[in-house]
Amino acid sequence: MKSLPIAKARQKIKKLRKDLTTLENAGRFDCFSITKLRTISSLCKDEEDLCHFAFFIANKVADSIFTKIEEKAKIKEAVEEAIHLMSLYLENPTKDIENAINSHHSVMQKYQNKTRNATWGTQVRTINNWDFYLIEACLNCFLWKHRPEEGYRLAKDYCEKYNPSRGTGLIPESIPFLTDVVEFWEGWYLK
Repeated sequence: MKSLPIAKARQKIKKLRKDLTTLENAGRFDCFSITKLRTISSLCKDEEDLCHFAFFIANKVADSIFTKIEEKAKIKEAVEEAIHLMSLYLENPTKDIENAINSHHSVMQKYQNKTRNATWGTQVRTINNWDFYLIEACLNCFLWKHRPEEGYRLAKDYCEKYNPSRGTGLIPESIPFLTDVVEFWEGWYLK
């Protein structure tokens, strides 16, 4: 059940599409703030919407992982299991499947569990495989489905790119990823 009225969803999706078009037409050195994606939080107010968005992103990222020859078999197995558990939950959201997702999320975190001390005593986690981390973030959306801001965080992590000549944010390298996000929401709300 979509919690956002269709008219309001159309406005928000239209804004996302406009931001994508602006980015596509921008100069080579333009960069836009990642906060342009904040509107996604309002599209994720319904738990089902957030979970379907996370599942969509997980499948996009999994495709990327599975085409990389150098990825280890254990990583591919962990990703396959994550996709399988998300799929099961979408079909039949039970507490048992939610517990399995929680357990698998913990297992995935252990693959990249190195931390170091940063300034002011802050612990910083080292992420060596960003795609693998994104699958973990998708599982996180299932575990925190009552928090719409998880949808924004996932979209931010998926779309934000870095280029030394442009900086960080929504840059030309973000276009295919932002296109995925916009097309998902257009299909989800406006189909």
